[in-house]
Amino acid sequence: MALAAAFSDAQKSLVGASEQVVQAFDKLTSEQKLALGALGGLTTAYLATTLLARSADKPTAFELTGGSIASENVDKEFKEYSASYASVGTGQGVTDRSKTVQLVDVFYSLVTDIYEV
Repeated sequence: MALAAAFSDAQKSLVGASEQVVQAFDKLTSEQKLALGALGGLTTAYLATTLLARSADKPTAFELTGGSIASENVDKEFKEYSASYASVGTGQGVTDRSKTVQLVDVFYSLVTDIYEV
């Protein structure tokens, strides 16, 4: 019951705060509202590009190689690929998460090579 009461109090506080924000916004001039909207748009664009920007160590879809494993290296690449996964039945997947992107690239190359042969 105490948790429900705390939740109810927090909800009332948020509703009160949002009503104050709406009242303050209504007092702004149209130029101020426009400036605030532009600032909000710029902030959203900045956060989207910052948070969604890809990491430098991860390739894009266009940078992944397709069918690039030489025929003499296929066996070696497959064994290394297989060794990157935990034993069957352990409930674990990739043992070294930092190699996930590389594993996807090798898998794609192996599968592509099968269909190109």
